Amino acid sequence: MRMFAFLPLLALVLACGDENPLQPNEELSITPGALELTVAASREGVKMVPFKGGGVWWSMLETLTEGEIADCDAVGGVPDVGGGVLNITHLGRAEYRMLNCWDASFEFVIYETGTAVAANGDQLSYYGSSDDGMLTGFDWLVPFEEGDYEIGPLSITGGTGRFVGATGSFISSGYAVLGDAGWEGTEDWDGEISSVGSSK
Repeated sequence: MRMFAFLPLLALVLACGDENPLQPNEELSITPGALELTVAASREGVKMVPFKGGGVWWSMLETLTEGEIADCDAVGGVPDVGGGVLNITHLGRAEYRMLNCWDASFEFVIYETGTAVAANGDQLSYYGSSDDGMLTGFDWLVPFEEGDYEIGPLSITGGTGRFVGATGSFISSGYAVLGDAGWEGTEDWDGEISSVGSSK
């Protein structure tokens, strides 16, 4: 009987003398939030879900800021700003503002950047550049009055609220018309976004 009582004591002495004593796994935590992050980080990748939108837009050249003009000047481009209202996956009805920086001949967009704002104030940002392989397609350059367009892929670059750290990409396409008040048209977004509102 005494021998059985001695064995646990011997195991404890040997463990304390070991160069690698038994330690709790430092990657695990009893804090639920930390454990959730550990589990999420161990997954192979981020879950991507469909991302779509549709609505209308119009030119807003009168609202160009000095910064937007300077950004396009820096790359030898011509600024064109617009805004509109889209119904977007995960945002619902959202107002958005976009800046296109055209090359001087208006043959392609050097880059596009924009922000969509949901009704609760959460914002989603995106960006696309011709240097990053952004495709631009326009059937309306001649006679430059109306037609189909396609721009993308545009990369989702995060945002605020549920969209902090969001990633993904989408294609923007639609139909544009040049009217008395400037450009206006329809717009559709089609792509994917990382799972919104969680660490997944």
